[in-house]
Amino acid sequence: MRIALLVIFAAAALAGCAGSKTTTYAGENIELLRPLPREQWTPESQLILMTKGDLPAEVKFEVLGELRANQAVHGDTTRVYASLAAKARQVGADAVVKVKVKYRAAAFAFAAPSLSGVAVKITDNGGVDIKKLEGEWK
Repeated sequence: MRIALLVIFAAAALAGCAGSKTTTYAGENIELLRPLPREQWTPESQLILMTKGDLPAEVKFEVLGELRANQAVHGDTTRVYASLAAKARQVGADAVVKVKVKYRAAAFAFAAPSLSGVAVKITDNGGVDIKKLEGEWK
C-alpha cells in the first residue's frame, strides 16, 4: 500500500513538471503569455521577426513572456510559424527570440512540429535595421 501511494505521488509530481508555464530568459523566469484585448494587438500588416538567436546588443526591448505554438499533424513548420506570429501579435510583440523547434508525438502524428520562443517589444532599435536581421518574417 505504501509503495502504491509513493508511486502515485511521484507520478503526480512529475506530471506537474511537464506542463510548466514558465521558462527562463536572461536569467529571469518569465511566464507563458495570454492574449491582450484586441485593440492592443500588433497590426496584422506588421511582420513579426522570429529568430533562433537573440537581438543585437544595441537593440533595446521589453521581454513580454513566452509563447508556444503546436501542430496536431505531421508536416513542416510553415503553419506553426504563422500561428506563433499570430500569437505574438495578440500580445503586442514585435519579435520572438530564442525560437526553438521541436517535434513531438501528437494524436495524428508521430512527429508534429512545435515551436516556443520569447516575445519581445522593441523600444529602441539602436540604429540597427531590424528588417535586415536574420530569421523568419511572418
